[in-house]
Amino acid sequence: MKKYTKKQVKKLFDKECFFCGENDYDLLDAHRIIEGKDGGTYHWWNMLTTCVKCHRKVHTGKIKILGKYHSTGATLFKIHYIETCLSADQFQEEKKVTKTQAAELLIGSPNTPLSVSFQKQDGTERTMRGKLVKPEPLLGRSMVEDLDSDDKKNRLRQVDHRTINWLVVDGVKYTVKS
Repeated sequence: MKKYTKKQVKKLFDKECFFCGENDYDLLDAHRIIEGKDGGTYHWWNMLTTCVKCHRKVHTGKIKILGKYHSTGATLFKIHYIETCLSADQFQEEKKVTKTQAAELLIGSPNTPLSVSFQKQDGTERTMRGKLVKPEPLLGRSMVEDLDSDDKKNRLRQVDHRTINWLVVDGVKYTVKS
């Protein structure tokens, strides 16, 4: 059986993090599903391409890989956040941040469960649990998938970075200073 180098694995999996989609080649790494200390090797069937941030989450238990399955030549993975991981609206600490810092936190959290409170165009406050889909920092906004929406075809919501009131991500509630 052919053994792959980490770089070959990265190319095999489209040069992006399996969990969050990060595609900066310098930030990518290869994770062995069965760890080296347990006899895991760098073979294609035991590898996932991850970014540094998600790789750290795997090793600290925030992301748990339950298994790897094969189907019609494509490789499918069954992955979930473990029960001890905080959900999008749970937090253990609070911090005050500027609007710019809140926007940077949102932009830096692709495919991570989060909650965000912001002002809609009509002036009403909107609180949403979701995940960042498409940051548009030059336009001052981000597209966030509303995970509580019943409408499966129209779940994208635009969050104007200037109107963020607070954001919960990775167990921290960031409240914008007034």
